[in-house]
Amino acid sequence: MSRRIAIAVLALALACDSAAPEDLPDLTGRYSLVSHTVKDVTRTPPRVSAVLVLSRQAVEHGRARGDSWMEMQRQGANGVSTGGSWTGGYAHSANGSMVISQGGTPFEGDYALRGDTLITTLVPTITGLSEQALYYSPLGKLVWVLDDGL
Repeated sequence: MSRRIAIAVLALALACDSAAPEDLPDLTGRYSLVSHTVKDVTRTPPRVSAVLVLSRQAVEHGRARGDSWMEMQRQGANGVSTGGSWTGGYAHSANGSMVISQGGTPFEGDYALRGDTLITTLVPTITGLSEQALYYSPLGKLVWVLDDGL
């Protein structure tokens, strides 16, 4: 009887240990920004535009991880556009948690994938970053749409 219980406990532990690769959505692709919300203020193109490129490299321990690249342009009140770009990495779990690193600065939060729409809601995990450092970052709620053909 105790052997059956031990086998059942082991099977349950293995089943709960991590998500199978097919349980993790593959976020690989090139996404264009639909909207960006920070502190209850939402901006949309052409006031802000961005591209996010994710490429999954591995699935380990219930998490997918890979490389990321993002470029963001913002249009000021005077009509002049300024921008920034960064490379880094990302990881996400089947439970909806996500981490993205922007030039070494980590952001964490949640993601949701609905068809071709990716929604990320991220905050920096370190304090003391300047407003300028956060201006071209994945801070806030960003709604992305997967670009066709990529």
